[in-house]
Amino acid sequence: EGREEGREGMLAMIQRAITLRFGPPDASLLAQVHPLSPAQLVALFDVVMDASSLDEVTAHLAAMQSN
Repeated sequence: EGREEGREGMLAMIQRAITLRFGPPDASLLAQVHPLSPAQLVALFDVVMDASSLDEVTAHLAAMQSN
């Protein structure tokens, strides 16, 4: 239960970071983020913080899912 709460917290932080940097994410982007592992979520958060565009985030997300 604690792990799931932590994971949900990470998902919320990523959604907030995307919203603050690039505007509200669409449902399809969130659907791609939701199944990521905790380690992938941490890596994606770093990408969101460093990316210059939402397209860059989307490209990293696609690469994560293909691995």
